[in-house]
Amino acid sequence: FCSQPHPLAQFPIIPDACIGEVIELENISSTLDDCGNTEYLWEFELLSADCHEQDGEVFFENGNENSESPSVKFLVSGEYLVTLRVTNVCGEATISQPVSIGQAPQVEIDAFDLFCDIASISPSYTLNDCGSSVFEWEWDFPTADNKTSSDSPNPGLVEFGPGTHTIQLTVTNACGTGTATQALEVQEGPGLDLTLDSFICVGNS
Repeated sequence: FCSQPHPLAQFPIIPDACIGEVIELENISSTLDDCGNTEYLWEFELLSADCHEQDGEVFFENGNENSESPSVKFLVSGEYLVTLRVTNVCGEATISQPVSIGQAPQVEIDAFDLFCDIASISPSYTLNDCGSSVFEWEWDFPTADNKTSSDSPNPGLVEFGPGTHTIQLTVTNACGTGTATQALEVQEGPGLDLTLDSFICVGNS
């Protein structure tokens, strides 16, 4: 004789992760010790994404969508909803939980105006942390006059003389690094030529 209860779907909260990281989905539903047939179905829905316009993509490292407790890799970053459906002869139960999947940050240094003689700039940038907070900034100003690097998000005033300069910013989060470069052009200003081509005597023109 086999007596089965109505199913209760359960799995623990999934910690935030990075793309490509293996996540163990632990099924702790009430049906694990059932004597009858129980079916499981894992579903993954991408709710939102800041760093791309792709569809959600999940790879099963072990098992498949019908396994009791599979392990998966999320191949695309974003906010997902993970759903477990449990079905037996007494009915169906579902549970859904969100998970945030991050990737390396995306950054762009804002463009600079054209300068003459000297440039005094405070570099700015546009940052998307892609689901994982940035914790490290590294600025490089190899041809600057007053500083060559900074580890501050806002490096302050940086000065450059005439020439073409390259500024680089590298940002890091738990999922990787993103790098951006931007050119700065400082032109030589017009000179004042005081050279006389001929002598002029007093009284002559």
